[in-house]
Amino acid sequence: MHLEYITLGAYFIILLALGAGFARLTNNMSDFVRGGGKGTWWLVGSSIVMAGISAFTFTGNGSAAFEGGPTFLIIYVANCTAYFIGWLFLAAWFRQTRAYTHADLLRARFGTAVEQFSAYTGLVLGPLGASIQLWALAMFASAVFDFPLGTTIIVIGSVVLIYSTVGGRWAVMATDFVQGIIMMVITTVVAILAWQHIGGFGNFFSNFSDPRFADDFRLVKEPGQFDNDRFTLKWIIVIFFMVIYHQISLISASRYLAAKDGREAKRASLLACILMAVGSAIWFFPPMVARFMYGDEILAQGMENPAESAYAYIAIKLLPNGLLGILIAAMFAATMSSMDTGLNQQVGIIVRNIIPRLRSGLGLDPEMSNRTQMWICYISTVALGIFVIVGALLFALQREIILFDAYLIISSMV
Repeated sequence: MHLEYITLGAYFIILLALGAGFARLTNNMSDFVRGGGKGTWWLVGSSIVMAGISAFTFTGNGSAAFEGGPTFLIIYVANCTAYFIGWLFLAAWFRQTRAYTHADLLRARFGTAVEQFSAYTGLVLGPLGASIQLWALAMFASAVFDFPLGTTIIVIGSVVLIYSTVGGRWAVMATDFVQGIIMMVITTVVAILAWQHIGGFGNFFSNFSDPRFADDFRLVKEPGQFDNDRFTLKWIIVIFFMVIYHQISLISASRYLAAKDGREAKRASLLACILMAVGSAIWFFPPMVARFMYGDEILAQGMENPAESAYAYIAIKLLPNGLLGILIAAMFAATMSSMDTGLNQQVGIIVRNIIPRLRSGLGLDPEMSNRTQMWICYISTVALGIFVIVGALLFALQREIILFDAYLIISSMV
């Protein structure tokens, strides 16, 4: 256990050092909220992917893979489709607007009223979604290392808050890139070990026709088989169009605004498509193997939602000693990268779209000095970070909300 703590401590130090290192590149509001529009395709693309996943990917979606097989992967098919559309034309279009935030695009297209409505609703729903992600991470850490939920939430939230405040968008992109490398490497190791453990793809797919799993692992489920008719044909169609609509909307345009130009934005979207496709193949293979190999043991753990620990359970079983610390660092990476991007985007909207309108309404000059804008960026990041941490603590205290459903609803709204 001491080795795992040392690994996590070193990981946090690296992230904080990256944040401090990029502070010198953050000299104005444009730098803080969109990296000055100078991001390369590999930085922006990796940040897009990391912003789209979290520990929920391995807990909530992992439980969906454990319980219902590959049906839920329609979510990731929709994500990849949206990124492919971005590569075809949409990413370049969004970048060429030269906007700072997606609210700028909404104002240009629909007017000030829509801009303000989106800004204020996002100000609530965005941090709420981040709170759910942080809650999911704490649950995963609790399942793997028996970490206390509250302590995990406070520590991780504080680290994200610090480097996001110090380095702005540059720190967000740089840490996302580093965290993406860590996460992809260790999850690939877990997938390979799971493949070896079950005896290859032949043995894996043979379980789909096993009477114990056949009904649950059919691609399309019968109505009433799962709560709220999840995984039925109707559910698949609705989820696909709901996700793809969200991913290609103006609200999602902000992911491309940090790119250096339209060409870099297109390349970033293509990279995101490839990484998401590869990731969905390796992230959800282990939970399904866990169902076939350790299903009864996992369900007998006595937890509130034992299926959510399926990925953690098989990782503990298969990973050699010493690698569990890297695994939990990877899970931290997944959630922290989602949180930092969300915080940064909301801060940009506060400084660019909310504060100037409020000042104008009060009869003040909506234009602010660079120093004032930067101070608002810092203060807003801290305030939103605290909101996220407190929200995650409140989620951890309740027992009524199921993680998978909560995240799916919130993520479709922000």
